[in-house]
Amino acid sequence: MSISLFLLIKSIYFLYFLFFFNKFTSHSFINLGYFGRKLDSFILYGNLRTCKKLKRTHSGRKALLRSLTTEVLRHGRIITTFNKARQAKPRVERIIKYSKKENKRHARILINSYLYDRQLTENVLKLAPERFKERHGGYCRIKRLSSCNVGDNSNRAILELLEY
Repeated sequence: MSISLFLLIKSIYFLYFLFFFNKFTSHSFINLGYFGRKLDSFILYGNLRTCKKLKRTHSGRKALLRSLTTEVLRHGRIITTFNKARQAKPRVERIIKYSKKENKRHARILINSYLYDRQLTENVLKLAPERFKERHGGYCRIKRLSSCNVGDNSNRAILELLEY
């Protein structure tokens, strides 16, 4: 009797330690294999949920990808590192896909929630559907540059819209 009582107390103490003194919550204790990823916004529905960390926190990564997306749509091409270009490309394509939809009011709301510039949103909604009328995907491309960054020797790339 005393051994079973001892094991019961020890298991309760172990669970108490897990819940209150460790990084696990009650949800993650139930399913230890699941570490949920946060969603940035509408842009991350579907296959864009997973994302490389790019040595940043969640909010820093979100701001970086939003600014890269905004600048690609504003200037048509940017020079950045290859990994950042790989992460920003699907977000640019998703915004162009939304601008080609029938419901422009809904597309305006979604694109405004992601881009930093309202005037750019209006330009994207006007120009992108006629510019990419014949295309059903693959609105931008990544070109690797032969030169590397001077400071950290990272690979550089050009992220550009097609028909630029």
